[in-house]
Amino acid sequence: MRVQSRESARAAARFAEQVSKLWYGDQWFVREHVWAIHAAYIRSSGQEGEDEGEPGSIDQVGYNTTVKAAERILELTQETLPVRRTVFAVAKEA
Repeated sequence: MRVQSRESARAAARFAEQVSKLWYGDQWFVREHVWAIHAAYIRSSGQEGEDEGEPGSIDQVGYNTTVKAAERILELTQETLPVRRTVFAVAKEA
């Protein structure tokens, strides 16, 4: 779901939040939740998995929303790749 569109990614993030509460600590669910948040709120247009013409830059989502999503990702995981991509995306827009 998270690679279809930004709206699908937001639905996936909401669903993953519910599932991760039921199976707290299951690393697979946490990982999917992190990537769903990244796809919905962090990843900007033109990055992998999105069409160039599809809207989705951080400006359109809202910088404050993006920062909250980034904080949530940093709370959920210590994995290098999602943390690095999140921090760089937010820093680029700051």
